[in-house]
Amino acid sequence: MDVDADEPTTVVDTATEPVLDTGDRNAFDHYGVSPASVVEIGDSLGLFYFGWDRPEEVRYTMFAGLALSNDGGDSFQRYSDEPILPPIEGERYARSAPFVIRCNGKYHMYYVAGDEWIAVDGQKVPTYNLKYKQSSDGLYWDDGPGETVLELDGEDEYGFGRPFAIHEKGVVKLWYSVRTRSKGYRIGYAESTNGTDFVRMDEQVDIDVSPSGWDSEMVCFPGVIDAGDGHRYMFYNGNGYGKTGIGAARLE
Repeated sequence: MDVDADEPTTVVDTATEPVLDTGDRNAFDHYGVSPASVVEIGDSLGLFYFGWDRPEEVRYTMFAGLALSNDGGDSFQRYSDEPILPPIEGERYARSAPFVIRCNGKYHMYYVAGDEWIAVDGQKVPTYNLKYKQSSDGLYWDDGPGETVLELDGEDEYGFGRPFAIHEKGVVKLWYSVRTRSKGYRIGYAESTNGTDFVRMDEQVDIDVSPSGWDSEMVCFPGVIDAGDGHRYMFYNGNGYGKTGIGAARLE
């Protein structure tokens, strides 16, 4: 979907075909592909995404992949048929939601990872923390585990949703979804001066569920941009992880 750069709540165009479809029968992304971030890699646009599979031992797995576009983002082709973050010890079932920014000549990735499942409201769900990795070219990411940058706080929290980061005036500003037992999904926020040691400031988000309507049960998956009208906007999803559409909020 394209929106007006000066009026980002105005939709200009929407795609008629998928920019990236699911993988082959035995691929790590056969059951679904979810976008996480887009960044320039050389002369191409790199789409970091996560693919869904359904193995026998757990309900699903989520691993990070990369696809490249040479037509300005109208279509993407897989850089590899294998995940760029394959399963490893400690991150066996989820190495997912890779958000990548380029800063100081390096590519910096924030992603979620874990290998445990817990019961929430009678259903098995994965639990994971927020991790960090670095790459010199955006294509190769080392095989080791990521550095934990945000850990769950208390028994109520059991996971983080897709992060979204910007580097602004020497500070990495990080938005994310917090999965909780009591409230479901809510949006959180943290800051870091070195990109790895974050201080949570969730109260500064100041956006919560509405009293009624499409985002009355959850708010999640924030994406933040500065528009030509001089305002900062946050796109986000509501009930059912975005089942009925995309919302926008403006920073006041």
